[in-house]
Amino acid sequence: MGAETPTPLVWRVLFWVLLAGAGLGVFASVVVPASRAESIGTLALSAVVCVIAAVIRVRGGRLPMWAAHGVVVFGTLAITGALLLNGESVNDDEMFYLWVSLFSFYFFPRRQALAHVAVVGVAYAGVLATQHVPDAQPVARWLVTVGSLLVAGMIVGSLNTRSQRLISRLSEAAHTDPLTGLLNRSGFHAAFEIELARSERSSESFSLLVGDLDHFKQVNDRLGHQRGDRALERVSAILSEWTRTGDLAVRLGGEEFALVVHSSGAEQAGELAERIGDRVREAFADDPVPLTMSFGVAVHPEDGADEDELLAAADRALYAAKHAGRDRTVLAGALA
Repeated sequence: MGAETPTPLVWRVLFWVLLAGAGLGVFASVVVPASRAESIGTLALSAVVCVIAAVIRVRGGRLPMWAAHGVVVFGTLAITGALLLNGESVNDDEMFYLWVSLFSFYFFPRRQALAHVAVVGVAYAGVLATQHVPDAQPVARWLVTVGSLLVAGMIVGSLNTRSQRLISRLSEAAHTDPLTGLLNRSGFHAAFEIELARSERSSESFSLLVGDLDHFKQVNDRLGHQRGDRALERVSAILSEWTRTGDLAVRLGGEEFALVVHSSGAEQAGELAERIGDRVREAFADDPVPLTMSFGVAVHPEDGADEDELLAAADRALYAAKHAGRDRTVLAGALA
């Protein structure tokens, strides 16, 4: 993970946290009574924090993840420096370590977050070791502070993990057809862009098969919508049987389906569509309404350079298959 680039949110939050910390430091040095040396030290530390915040503002989007970890460690050291500047007059300024813990558990994996809290623990132990207040009970103070950091951080980390899982499930639901379990049209759009980018990088063609069940309306009219839903589920299972790893099976809507088949030309895609058509015909041969399936096949980039062009070409081929008597496959390239 060290070589990865953090998301823009990581840098935005770091920028505002550093800015807030510097602002509070300046405020404390001006408003809260302190010695001249302590005030100058706090102002100098705040100035350094502002410089780092400015660098993040300008170059944050181009910095790797290890730089984010470095900024967090710097934050720990800056808080420790502020505590040392206050000397024995330190009160509750160690609460700023909480910022380090919350940020780390929210944005970093748990092991890395624990490592940052460990750095805080070592730094804070050094601070307490320099204080000579008889009733301070440094061990108890260290345990309460570091323990609180761990509990608060792990709560935030757990809530973030839970929310990310929920977002992932909602995203999956938004891209999945609830009846068949295949991708829906929205999921097709997202997956198609990925396939298009992959094809352009590798210079490999891929095919789009658009299929439509013939006379499906008769199933709903004669047998009811429940039987129609069962028929759609059976067809989706057949399509899934014929998809390889990396291929996409989609329910575009109603009784219309699609397959995105990578590394295939028109002849291979046409043969695949014929085999699926044969399988659908066999599966429904003994039903009260024997269903068949017509296909239109388009190949990227010959028949279309983008999603709209490829879908339009496959739809034209599908229409030609319907017009020619249904239960057949037509290649878009054959219509030219």
